[in-house]
Parts: sequence; C-alpha cells; structure tokens
Amino acid sequence: MTSWTTSPVQPGGRAPAPGRLALVQSFVNTIDLEDGTESDEFSTLDGLTAWADRAGVVAPPSLTDEDRELAVRLREDIRRLAREHSGLENAEPAEDRLERDLRELRLTATVEQGRIALAGASPLGSLLAPMIDALRTGMDDGTWSRLKVCHRDTCQWLFYDSSRNQASHWCATSICGSREKAKRAYARRTGRASG
Repeated sequence: MTSWTTSPVQPGGRAPAPGRLALVQSFVNTIDLEDGTESDEFSTLDGLTAWADRAGVVAPPSLTDEDRELAVRLREDIRRLAREHSGLENAEPAEDRLERDLRELRLTATVEQGRIALAGASPLGSLLAPMIDALRTGMDDGTWSRLKVCHRDTCQWLFYDSSRNQASHWCATSICGSREKAKRAYARRTGRASG
C-alpha cells in the first residue's frame, strides 16, 4: 500500500499536504536549507532511492548521477514555482525552468485504472512521474496553491496552508514566525532596516 505522506512530522505540528500532494511536499522538502547541503537527501543516488522507497515509488536500478542532478534542479524549480503563489519573488520565471526539467524527464500519458496518468520514458521520468502527476492534479483541483514556501529566507520549507484565508507565511508561527518577529523588533530597536 502506498503512503504518499513520506514526511509526517511538519514544523510546528502542521499537518502534511493531503492525499497525493504530500508526495510533492516530501520531494521538495528533501533538503533542510537552514542546515545547508549536508542535510540534502539528494546529495547521493542512495538518498534519492531512499526517498522513493519511503514514498512507495519504485526506483529503477539504472539511475545515474545526471538523473540525481536533474532531480535536484526539478526540486528547486518546483520550490520556485511555489514561491510565486506564496508572494515571494524569483530571479527568473519558474515556469521556463520547470518546462526544461519536464522535457528532460520525457514523460508520456497512459491510462491506468480508468484515469490518465503520467509515465516516464527515462529511468528518472519513471521514478518521478507519480510526483509530477500529483503536482498536475493539485494544480487542476486548486490544492497546489495551498502548498507554500516559508517566507523566512533561511528556511523556505514547503508547507500546506490549511488556513481559511490562505494567508499563512511561515512553516510554523512558533518557529520561523517568532524568529522573524524577533528579528524585526531588534531592527526597530537598533534603528536598522529589516531585510
């Protein structure tokens, strides 16, 4: 049985994204940006395979280091796309970068159990097709817009905003929200501009 929720523990006790969208969330959150590259699950092929195992996705044995590098680019381009609907800016439009990544995956459409699903014509495409399909479905049903990037620059964790007005800015108010408020208060007290 597939469990799409590969990261059940979210900052501040938030619930993970619902259904298959949790697969997208777990894919993007395979690096803790605050801890730096040493906490990047995708720094090795074994890490990419371990994520796939937790997600219930079969990792083909023929993955290469180039596949791993594409997975890292795709992860960050999905984060950039989420930044846009989170009210954050990007140096380059996320759509262009994401389109390039998707072309490299060589995805095709198939019919499985009465629904159209994506499949991959490359090893990495096969691995990531369910995650891309979940992203596409979330975009279609509107749940994708609730997957947001934490506004704290050093965090940028992808969290699910279940608030009624979809106005959350932090992965957890008790963590990043408190730190940012303290930073701004300190800047006001010392007369420094907050950045």
